[in-house]
Amino acid sequence: MNLSKETKYLMNKYNITANKNYGQNFLIDENVVNRNCRKSRSIKKRPYN
Repeated sequence: MNLSKETKYLMNKYNITANKNYGQNFLIDENVVNRNCRKSRSIKKRPYN
């Protein structure tokens, strides 16, 4: 099951609805998740000035 389908399944199973007005957004694009993880690792390795 991909991340999008799994998220939708769990939200339906537990009767959860997201409200963007409250900042409740779900990142379900695995490419974006992976890119953000790679970027956060590279930022973590940078020395602080």
